[in-house]
Amino acid sequence: MTTLCQQLPTEYAGCAFRPIDLSKNFKTFPSRKDLSVGVVVLHQASNFSHTPLIMKRLRFFKKNSAFHFTTDKGLSPIDSTFVQVFININKSTMENIVDQSKKTPAVITPTELLEHWQGHRKLTRRVIEAFPEEAFFKYSIGGMRTFAELTMELLGIAAPGIREIATGTTSQLDEHFDHGNSKEKLLALWDEATDQINASWATIGPERFHETINTFGLYESSVFSAILYFIDNEIHHRGQGYVYLRALGVEPPAFFER
Repeated sequence: MTTLCQQLPTEYAGCAFRPIDLSKNFKTFPSRKDLSVGVVVLHQASNFSHTPLIMKRLRFFKKNSAFHFTTDKGLSPIDSTFVQVFININKSTMENIVDQSKKTPAVITPTELLEHWQGHRKLTRRVIEAFPEEAFFKYSIGGMRTFAELTMELLGIAAPGIREIATGTTSQLDEHFDHGNSKEKLLALWDEATDQINASWATIGPERFHETINTFGLYESSVFSAILYFIDNEIHHRGQGYVYLRALGVEPPAFFER
């Protein structure tokens, strides 16, 4: 970013720029009245004729904004062609955005979302406890995985996934744990994961939830979409556990008790 700023005309020195990748999302582009200056960086392309759709969008904003065009070769994969736009938002507009964010109450806060998820995790823990020891590791229906295997998948996603969001460090998805055919061992790992989730969550600011993340280097989505997937995936597999328990003649815990 420092190198790019040094390429700008001197009157733009000191500007703070916000990156927007137009090849991924046109909707994030601000309206013309919000712009004071922009920088278009064309990666690995000799001219703008390769990106007519992007340029059509840019011309709309160029009428009301001072755009400085520059190439930024060497930072992108060979033969790729996409555009990044760096926008300096007017100070008054930014102040208005911040002011509106303070006035508009959130539908759910990060703390409430964590409590919701941990409520589900408490219920899933009781499902694990309800399984007879042998059936937990051996019983399945229709060729599906045992609930022990499903539990290890949930362990492999939850705490490591939140830690990846918190630190920005990508890790490989690992669904295998040394449990020695002991349900108590997996319950202990479940409790450790609970503490790890809480600790990592405390370091994730509210502004991070709309950032893009490539979870485990495999699944690209927004942070909040990734977290909702973690929760949905757990509910889905817990439902399999309920079916197993019913088939074994075991009364599962009430699903509404968190």
